[in-house]
Amino acid sequence: MNDSNRKHFLKSNRKWYVKIIGTYRDFAETLALENKETLNQDFTLVVTIRDNKQNHNIYNEVTQLLENRNFLHSNIKIRDDVRIRFDDNTTN
Repeated sequence: MNDSNRKHFLKSNRKWYVKIIGTYRDFAETLALENKETLNQDFTLVVTIRDNKQNHNIYNEVTQLLENRNFLHSNIKIRDDVRIRFDDNTTN
């Protein structure tokens, strides 16, 4: 997102929501209409929220708000281990 859009669309007074509409191939839609079926698709929405300036405790606050509003969610545990493998196949 460029700076101009960020200033226009990311103001703090905005209410946020996500609207997801499933789109299907014409063949699938036609077949579903003929068979009187409802098309649906399971999906996962991954959202990353961060405070680059580290001024707020965003992670805990968002988790609490999701719980208060009965959203199904799970926290992702992050491991910051770095493993380096050295091959011992050196020839003298």
